[in-house]
Amino acid sequence: MKNQYFGDINDYYKYGLLRALLRPASMDLLVGWMLTPDEGSTDGRKTSYLDRPDRYRSLDPELFDFLSRAVQNDQRRGVSAIEETGLLPRASYFSRFIPDGRNERSGYFDALLSMGGDIIFFDPDNGLEIKSKDRGHKSSSKYLFFDEVQRTWSSGRSVLIYQHFPRVGHEAYTKSRLQDLRRITSGPWISSVRTSHVLFLLAAQPEHAPPLEAGIEEVRESWGREFKEVQVLQPVEL
Repeated sequence: MKNQYFGDINDYYKYGLLRALLRPASMDLLVGWMLTPDEGSTDGRKTSYLDRPDRYRSLDPELFDFLSRAVQNDQRRGVSAIEETGLLPRASYFSRFIPDGRNERSGYFDALLSMGGDIIFFDPDNGLEIKSKDRGHKSSSKYLFFDEVQRTWSSGRSVLIYQHFPRVGHEAYTKSRLQDLRRITSGPWISSVRTSHVLFLLAAQPEHAPPLEAGIEEVRESWGREFKEVQVLQPVEL
């Protein structure tokens, strides 16, 4: 996550998903922003949805109004803006910048996992690791690595991951990443939600599966016209 992305259309989907998903659940949320420095690109300028309240506001009026004020009125672009609200239920935040270096990165996750939270939302710039980007190399901070997901899962937390789509077929890519998540976590209940550009991957601990399953239904009802597909892998016996 970069602060320059704050309040763009993908942010609206992200916070809306978290709010709907956790509405039926009495679960503590930890947001791991995986912050990286802003850069001089045009990323994060996708805020024209705020000029179309007729289409977007009804999805989550409270959230829409907050983002409209923050971006258009206050011109405030940064995750601290939402951290200061109660818009994300029972949420705490890990807001340190994530380094590229291997040792520094290990310390980053030590500190993150020392915090509470029943479910951890990871918000990397790009998403899960790719073969062409090794940990410790420049810009590896834009990715979440498989062993970091496995470590989080082993600590007893459910995991939700923000994933940008590469330029490949979305359906096949979604299935591949769902299978990755099942292999990494051995989770009995794996789900995904996707938009035109973004995929959200969810692995629920067994005891968290019922409320998160109810949350997925809430997502379908509240955001169904914007989230193109909600997919659930069939539960498996462990």
